[in-house]
Amino acid sequence: MEDPQNAHDMIDVTDCLEARDAIRGMKNFCFWLMLLSLLILQGLFWLDRGGWIDRGDCPQARSCGLVCSVPSQAPETNGDAGAVEAEAAPAAAKAEEGEEEASVVIEGTIAQQARQVAAEAQAEQSEAEEAQAAEPAKEAMDWSRLKLPWKNISMLIRIFNFLLLFTAVLYCLTLLITLKISLVSRLGGISHISRAFFISLFLLLFLFPWQCLAPGVLIGAMYLPKELLCGYPARAADSKLWFMLMFLRFSGLWLLVFWLLVWSWLRSGKWYRATQRRLGIVQ
Repeated sequence: MEDPQNAHDMIDVTDCLEARDAIRGMKNFCFWLMLLSLLILQGLFWLDRGGWIDRGDCPQARSCGLVCSVPSQAPETNGDAGAVEAEAAPAAAKAEEGEEEASVVIEGTIAQQARQVAAEAQAEQSEAEEAQAAEPAKEAMDWSRLKLPWKNISMLIRIFNFLLLFTAVLYCLTLLITLKISLVSRLGGISHISRAFFISLFLLLFLFPWQCLAPGVLIGAMYLPKELLCGYPARAADSKLWFMLMFLRFSGLWLLVFWLLVWSWLRSGKWYRATQRRLGIVQ
């Protein structure tokens, strides 16, 4: 006769195993979504460093001086008129010279015009050759100037910031539920899932944009559009210290969060394999 207590325990273990598999799928989904968001946000930073973001009509970049306004050049009519008058005065003086010098001047002018025509023809030929040689380089230069509008970049930053923060909270909650299930059902691997949970808490703390709540006091790995387009690049343009701080802010914190995310994911994977060994599914 089958023991009712053993049957009840078997049902509980089966339910915990089903919950474990569902939680594992949710955990992996949150991990890959966070990883994708982190890579895209870091890629946007390097696009900005490479000059692939167009700040031409960005009001924030203009206020920080990252967009140069070219002043309109007024036509200089007074200088041209003076130059024409200065050239006309010697010509009038030459016209008043004697008949004996006129023939010499005419011959010199004809020879000078001939040399000038030959020089212009040679210059035109050299310019045509240079333009033909520089045609591929011009096409490559035009292709390199293809930039992304700052409005699209700002929208991408907001979208992936939302996905990153939302999935980070879900990731921590998923590991917390996993820890509770492991404790109740005694599936094993408590040390691994506990460490993964605490690592995810540190991940959330370093990721959260604290600069929105306590500006000037705390900072998080998530950055705002104005920080990328205006804040740090404007200060880093004139200071080597701010240049280093800019890379520590956008790449250093990102690397720390990336390492914590991968570390917690690997720890949770060890928990899953420990439960498999505990149940005798794998050796």
